[in-house]
Order: sequence, then structure tokens, then C-alpha cells
Amino acid sequence: MDDLLISWLNALSQGPTGPLKYLTQSPEEYNASLYNAAVAVHNGAVKPVTAVVLSIILTLMLAQASTRIDGDRELGVRIISGILLKAALIVVFAANAMTILQGIDEIGTTIAQAAIDTDVGGDGETVKLGDKLKDDVTGADLTDKLALIVVILLPYIVAELAGVAALVLIFVRFLQIYLMTSFGSLPIAFIAYEETKQIGIGYLKSYGSIVLSGVFIILGVKFYQALMGSWAADNIDPGDEGLWDFMGDNFGMFFVAPVVLIFVLFSATKLAKKVTGDA
Repeated sequence: MDDLLISWLNALSQGPTGPLKYLTQSPEEYNASLYNAAVAVHNGAVKPVTAVVLSIILTLMLAQASTRIDGDRELGVRIISGILLKAALIVVFAANAMTILQGIDEIGTTIAQAAIDTDVGGDGETVKLGDKLKDDVTGADLTDKLALIVVILLPYIVAELAGVAALVLIFVRFLQIYLMTSFGSLPIAFIAYEETKQIGIGYLKSYGSIVLSGVFIILGVKFYQALMGSWAADNIDPGDEGLWDFMGDNFGMFFVAPVVLIFVLFSATKLAKKVTGDA
């Protein structure tokens, strides 16, 4: 029973650390089959459509330019040359859509790895609740231990639900990345035309916000660890108060902290959109 209580308290103070490792993986590393399927859909179905869209856009751009160059050959040459150069750049841009998305993925995984490696003061032995209270737990009588189980059971369940929420959010994040990857070149093609360029820009912003949402999930857990760690370092000292009275007095902190963590995890995508400017 002692080991159970200590492990519960440690889990309560650390949050869902296990699933965070997936956020340092690229989409291809996380699930190669899904990534390859997304690339296959893009190359087989979306790329031909992108070529058609680019042709239509180029035609519209030339038709629009023709109304401005009547009677001015030099101006016409400059305008047509500019349009062709712009079209060539967009063609190269769209043809390398997968490389561009991989670059965004690399930025996200690099920041995620740096966030995981950062010591925020919440992952040391001295700030884990179970380790901090080990002597008090092992020295308590059976009645106090049973009472302790009753007190921390609900907060522990909430903390475990936070872990489930993290796993679900990570899976949904990668699934969204695979779906967005399937249409990589098509939105980029719209950047060529002034009236539709916001479609392509919005796509890149959305993709970037999905990638960065993983970083905010990591930061949410890290800051939770820092909060619990600093609180444990400053307040965990049952002393003469007794383990049961101490845990009862601090039940609110044990319960509220994982609930707040769940809200932070679910707001990760919204926060990431603020960074990328995706409305």
C-alpha cells in the first residue's frame, strides 16, 4: 500500500509526462503508414488538381494584364515578364510543398525537444509529492493510509484523465497534420493570385498552429510540474499536524491543479493560433 500511495502522489505532481515523447517526433516518425498515405494522396490526386488551378490562375493573371498593356509594348513586356516570373516561383513553391511542410515540422520538433529538455524545477526527486511524503506515508497507521487513499483518489483520477486527454490531443494533432499534408500544394497555388492568396497564407498559418500546438502541450505539462514542484518544496511538511489533517487541508490544491492542466491542454491549439496569427 505504501508504494501505491507514493506512486499516486508522484503521478499527481508530475502530470502526463509519458505521451510528451511523441511530440518530438516528425509526422513520418510518429506513423510512417499514415504519412506515406497522405503523401500518396497528395501526389496522386491533389497535384494534378494543383496543376489545373495554376493554369487557370495564370490565365486569369494574363487576361487581367491584357487590359493594362494596350498600346504600350514596353509596359506589356515588363508586366508579362513579371507574371511569368511569379508563376514560375509559385510552380517551384507548389512542387516543393512537402519540403516546406517538413521544414515547419522540423521547427516544431526542435522547439518541442528543447522544451522537454528544459529543467523547470518540477522533475527533481525533491519535488515529487510521493517522495517528499515517503517517510510520513510509511510511518502512518493503516487507518490514516486508508483515509489518504480516499483523499487523493479523486485528484489522482483527474490527473490520469489529464494523461488520457494529452494522448487524445496528440493523436488528433497528428491526424490533422496528415490531413493537411494531403492537400499541401493546392492552397499554395492560390498564393499566385492576388484575390486568392489569403487561402494559401491561411493554410500555412493553420498548419503552423497545429504543429506548434504540440509545443504548448509540452509547456502546459512543464509549467504544471513547476507549479506543483515549487508548491511541494514550500509547503509539504506535515510535521505535528498529521498526514491525514495535512492532506485534507491541501485537498483543494491536489484537485484543482490537474483540472487546470486539462483546461490548458485543451487550449493548446488556440494558444498556438495566437502565435501564428491564425484567426
